[in-house]
Amino acid sequence: MRRGPVLKIAAALVATLLVAVLGLFVFLWSLDLDRFKPVLAEKVKAATGRDLAIAGRLVPAFGLTPSLRIEGVTLSNAAWGDPRPMLSVETFEARLRLLPLIASLGRRIVVERIVLSGAELWLETDTTGAANWRLGGRVAQAPSPSGSLAGDPRLADLPDIAILDLELRRVRVLAKLGQGEPVRFAIDKAALRDDGEGGPRLIEGQGSYQRLPFEFSGRLGSGGGIGAGTLPFDLAVLSAGRASLKLGGELRRPLTGRDYDIAIEAAMPEIGRLGELATEIGIAGIGAPPLGAFVLGMEVSDRGPEGRVVVDAIRMQLGARDVLRVVVEGAIRDPLGPVQDPPVPPGIDLRIEGRVDDGAALARRIGAPVPPAGPVRIAGTLRDDDTTRIALTGARAEAPWMDLSGHASLAFGAARPAASLRMEGQRVDLSWLADGEKAAAEASPAPGRRSAARLVPDIAIPHDLLAAIDFDAELALGAVVLPQGRLDGLLIGARRNARVLTLAPLRFAMYGGTFDLATTLSAQTRRIEQRIAIDGLDLGAVLAARRLGDLLRGGRTSLRGALRGEGEGLRDVARTLSGDIDVDVGAMTIGQGLRGDVASWLGAIAPSLAQIQFGTSLRCAAYALRFDRGVGTLRQGVIDAGMVALRSAGTVDLGAETIAARSQLGPLGFRTSGSLADLQHRLDATGTARGVAEGATGLARGVLGALGHDTSGDRSGCDATGSADPPGAAPAARPAPSAPPGSPALPGALRDLFGR
Repeated sequence: MRRGPVLKIAAALVATLLVAVLGLFVFLWSLDLDRFKPVLAEKVKAATGRDLAIAGRLVPAFGLTPSLRIEGVTLSNAAWGDPRPMLSVETFEARLRLLPLIASLGRRIVVERIVLSGAELWLETDTTGAANWRLGGRVAQAPSPSGSLAGDPRLADLPDIAILDLELRRVRVLAKLGQGEPVRFAIDKAALRDDGEGGPRLIEGQGSYQRLPFEFSGRLGSGGGIGAGTLPFDLAVLSAGRASLKLGGELRRPLTGRDYDIAIEAAMPEIGRLGELATEIGIAGIGAPPLGAFVLGMEVSDRGPEGRVVVDAIRMQLGARDVLRVVVEGAIRDPLGPVQDPPVPPGIDLRIEGRVDDGAALARRIGAPVPPAGPVRIAGTLRDDDTTRIALTGARAEAPWMDLSGHASLAFGAARPAASLRMEGQRVDLSWLADGEKAAAEASPAPGRRSAARLVPDIAIPHDLLAAIDFDAELALGAVVLPQGRLDGLLIGARRNARVLTLAPLRFAMYGGTFDLATTLSAQTRRIEQRIAIDGLDLGAVLAARRLGDLLRGGRTSLRGALRGEGEGLRDVARTLSGDIDVDVGAMTIGQGLRGDVASWLGAIAPSLAQIQFGTSLRCAAYALRFDRGVGTLRQGVIDAGMVALRSAGTVDLGAETIAARSQLGPLGFRTSGSLADLQHRLDATGTARGVAEGATGLARGVLGALGHDTSGDRSGCDATGSADPPGAAPAARPAPSAPPGSPALPGALRDLFGR
C-alpha cells in the first residue's frame, strides 16, 4: 500500500477527531447547567427536608483539564434551630479527566479532583435531644432505596459521574449541644485519594479541636464509591503523641446520619498529661496524677429508642500494670435518656474493679502521704432499674488500713435528684496522714508573720448546691485512728430535703470523752445552727496527743454550745453568730511546760512578773460566753489554781476579729486587746490597784477571823453559769472550797491577799 493514501486516511481521521472535539467543546460551552439547579434543590429537599441554595452559576471551564466551579452553596438548618445555615461552602471546584469525557462523548464524567474551600458545618441539639444532623424529607418524594436520582425524565441527560480524589481546605465544624457553648472543630487541610486499585479511599490531613492540634489518616468508602449505599470507614487521629483516637465502622445511610455502627477507642500513654489537653480544648482546672496509660473503648450505634445513641459496650482501663489497674466495663443503653423530656434512665450496667499492688508505692509516685504498704482493692456494680434510679451495689474497699463496704443510689425522677449512701466498716487507720499534716505545718507562715491574717477563712457556703439535690447518708465505723487520736463508735448521719441540711447524729468517743454534735443548714434562710455536747474529755490527754509538751495532766472537760449564724460564707456567719458556749474543766496538774509558758507570758507583760511562782495543780476552770450578732461577751472566766485565781471578762468581735478583755491574777490586773491573730497584753494599773486594795481587805478579814469573826467566803467559783464575779467586782458569799490534795495549806489572810 502506498504511503500517500495512508497519510490521507490518517489526516482525515485526525481532522474528524478535531472536529468532534471542537464540536464537543461547542456543545459543552452551550450546555446550560443552571437548568439543573432547581431539580437538584427539589431532590435535596425531598431527601433531607432542607433547602439547598446555589448563589453562583454552574459554568464549566475547559482546557486540558476541564473543571467546574460553584460558589456560594448553602443548606438550611432545622426549623427549630439557629437561623444560620447548617452547611455553607464558599467555593466548590471539580476537575475532570478529558479522555473519558471525549471517549464517551460527554456521557461519562470522571472527576479527577474536588476541592472544597471555606466550608462551615453547624451542628446542634435542643433540650429534648433532637439533632439538626438527623435529616429527613417528605415521604412521597423520598429517593429510591438505592439512592439513585434516575427515573426523573428531566435528568435523563445527566452523565454518569465518578469521583476519585477530594481535597478540603479551611473547613470548620461548630457544635452546640443543648444550652452549652459551641465547640470548634477545624480541618486546615485534608485529602481523600484513590489508591488506584478500586479499593477504599485513603484519607489524611490535619486540623484542631478548640486549640488542640491533631493529625489524622485512614481509609474511607470502598470500591463502590462514596455515597453508594453503606459507607465503611477506618480513621486514626493523633495529637502530638499525647493522645490518640481511632474510629471504625460503617454508615449505612450516610446522607441521613442514621443507621450506623461505630467502634471508638481513645488512648493516652500517660493520664498525667490530661491537664495539658484539657487546657487546650478550653477546660480549665482539670488534671490527673501520673498513673500510667488510659484507654477507653466503646461500641456505639443508633438502635436506641427513637433512634437515640446506644453504647452497646464500654471499657475503660487506667494505670500501669505494676502500679495501678482500674477497669470499668459494661454498657449504657440510653446515655441521652436523662436529658429527654420527661427524663428516662440511661440503662447503665457497669462493673468496676481496681487494684493497687502496693498503696505506698502509688502514693510516692503521685506525691501523696504514704499509707502502710500492701495491696488496695476496690469493687462495685453500677446499675439503674426500670424507674429513674441508679444504684451502686456491692461496693467494697480493702487495704491494710481500711475495710469499707456499703451501697449508694441516685434517683432523678422527681423535681430534684435524690441520693442515698450507706457505708460501714470496722476500722479505718489514718494515722499515717500525720506526715502530711507536719509538712503543711512547716509550710505555714511563722507565728510572728500572721499579724495581718484573718482567722476566719473567706469560704463560701454552697447553699445553691445543697438546694439542687436531696440526700440521705450514713457512715458507721467501729474505730477511726487519726493523727490527733482515736475515734470510737463513729456514727455520722446527713440528710437534706426541703432545702434544709441536717448533719445529725455526729457521735463518737475520743480521749475518754463523748461527743454529740448536730448541725442544720437552711438554703432558703441561709442560716446555720450548731449544737455541741462534750462530756468527760481528758484535756491533758488531748494536749499530750498534740505533742504540745508537758502542759497539763487530767482536767476532765465538759462543753455545751448552741450557736447560730447566717450568710453566704463563713465570715458572714461569724459576723452574725449568736448563742451560748459553756466550758467546765475539772481538777488538773500543771506541767513544767505550762508553768514556763505562763512565766514567759507574764514576763512579756512586765519582767518582774516572771518571778512569780505558782503551785502544781488547778482546782478547776470555767468559761461562759454569750454571742449576739457576732459579739461574744465573757460572762464567766475563772481558772482556780488554789493559791491564786485568774478571772477574766470582756468581749470578742468575730466580725472585726478583735478582742477587748481584762483579767485579774491575784492582785495584778492586765488587759488583752487587738486582733485575734496578734493579741497584745499590758498591765492594767486600775485593776492592779483594785486587786491590792481587795487583798488588803482580805488580810483584815483574815485577822478578824482569827479573833473569832466569820470571814468564810470564796471569790473564784468554777460553775459556768455566768454568775461569777467579774474582775474588780465585790466578792460574792460562797462556801470556801477545800484545798486539793497536795496543794499547800495557806492561812486565810494569805489566800485573800492573792485573790482567794
